[in-house]
Order: sequence, then structure tokens, then C-alpha cells
Amino acid sequence: MRKRAAKKKATRKKATRKVVKKAAEKTDTAKFTGQSFVVISDTQSESLPVTKTPQGEVDMEITNFTYSGPDSDGDISWDLNATVNNDTEHVVELIKTSSLVLNADNICVGGSYDDEHDEFIDPGDSVSMNLNPGYIKESVFGGQLDKNKMIVNAALFRREFNKLGEMKVPEDYTDCTFFETHTNIGGIVDIMGATCKRQEPDDDGDVSVGVEVGVRNVTDSYIEKVSLKMVVRDEEDSNIEESEDYYHLAPHTARVFSMSMYAKAGKLRNSTIRLSAAVFFPVGYKTIEATAEEGDE
Repeated sequence: MRKRAAKKKATRKKATRKVVKKAAEKTDTAKFTGQSFVVISDTQSESLPVTKTPQGEVDMEITNFTYSGPDSDGDISWDLNATVNNDTEHVVELIKTSSLVLNADNICVGGSYDDEHDEFIDPGDSVSMNLNPGYIKESVFGGQLDKNKMIVNAALFRREFNKLGEMKVPEDYTDCTFFETHTNIGGIVDIMGATCKRQEPDDDGDVSVGVEVGVRNVTDSYIEKVSLKMVVRDEEDSNIEESEDYYHLAPHTARVFSMSMYAKAGKLRNSTIRLSAAVFFPVGYKTIEATAEEGDE
């Protein structure tokens, strides 16, 4: 039987997670170290400059870790649930996880990478997450499924958000509009203005509107994620459509972030675009290792 690719594809699963209060206050805290960024930008910051966020180890516990299979295709699957405590002084709004699956000989046979979990975790709170490395062939375990294990890495990020401002949507495809303000976010990222263009209506009367934003990392540090968002509003200030673009930024690099949407030409009459940016800074991490148990069929 031909393998059904959709079934086997490992996805970045955003499972339902329940935020809970910690039952008791921790009596020990992680030791943090940090180093300030050197700001080399001459743009005007709308908020106080921030230093490099201290990072420390947080608590993470695996509450359930089972495997099942092999299925009719000879594949093994896993179900791993973990609880992550926000032991930092910051609100955590993003957790990124990665994992390695090892056989009895401690050889990597699979895993997952760059899985994002959108969260909102106040200091002292916890979150439950489900992690899934996908499907792996039974043969790589050499008949010793009871000894398969996983190494899980989690990185916690806080978010710095900035409402950049508004710009007009061009009235015609021969025109363009500009967002002329340069903004520095936390002494880390420079927003170098934006340009908006629109295309001719297609056969269905739909018009494409696109915005390009220049972004620079002005520090010596790697930025895991920068996100730009546009929200298109009609002349009555109702939401027409929104679009988002995000990337990482290596030290001292720049990138053009591109966002676009389609709407009827009439809806775009006297419309405006609201721009915002978010930069994610690491605040904590954890690495744990566990051996899977056979689950119920």
C-alpha cells in the first residue's frame, strides 16, 4: 500500500496547552549572567534601551512519554507531554523546542527542530505542552524499543512589541506610499521605514497590496525571531485583512520583510495600514532526557 504522505508528515504542532499556577513558590532561583549590547544605531528609540536579557535554566518536567506501534507501515510514533515553569522575571510569549530520538546504542535516529509554541506565561506560572517528533521506522531501534529515548531542548522568549504607526494605501497601482519614520526597538533592531505598493485588479476585481519593511540587527548578537505585521483598515476603520512576516537576524545584518493581501478595489478606498513589530529575546532554557514507555494501543 502506498504510504500516505500526509499522515507521516511531521508538522509544527500547536497543541492545546493549559496554563496553571505553580502549587508552591520555589525556594531556589537560577543564577543569571548577562552582557549589555552596544548600540551602534543613530535612530531614535521610542522606549528605554534594554540590555541583553539574562538567561538561566528553568524547570521542565516530562509528565507523560509513551510510544506506540509499529503501525501497518512499520512506523513508531510518540506522545510526550511536558510542563515548563516560567522561573524568570519576564512574561514568556514564545517557547521553541527541538528534540533528538536515540536508539539503544545512543545513536540519533530522528527528531524535530524549530517547533514554535505561542504562549503567554506570567512569572511563576507553568504551561503544559505536547511534543511530537513525527514517525520513525521500527527497524532503526534494532528490536529494543523499550530503550528508545529522547533529548528535548526548550528555549523561552519574552517579546518586545512596538506599534510603529500608520500609512496610507495607494489610490492607484501607478502610485506608492511610504512610512517614513525610523524606529529603534530596545537598542537592538532598527526599522528603516516601509513602502506600500498595489497591483492592477485581476480578472476577479481583486487588488494585491504589498508592504516591504527594512529591518536591521545593529548588534553583535543573533536574534532568534523578528516579526512584522500589517493590518489593513477601511475608511470606516474596520479590519479588511492582515498579514505577517518573520525571520531570524544574524549579527549586523539587514533584511526586507514582505507582507501582502488581496481585497476588492472598492474596499481599499481611503484605506490605511497599521504596522507593528515584535522582537523576541531569550530569557531561559532547559534540556531534559527521558526514556519512553510503551503506550496503550
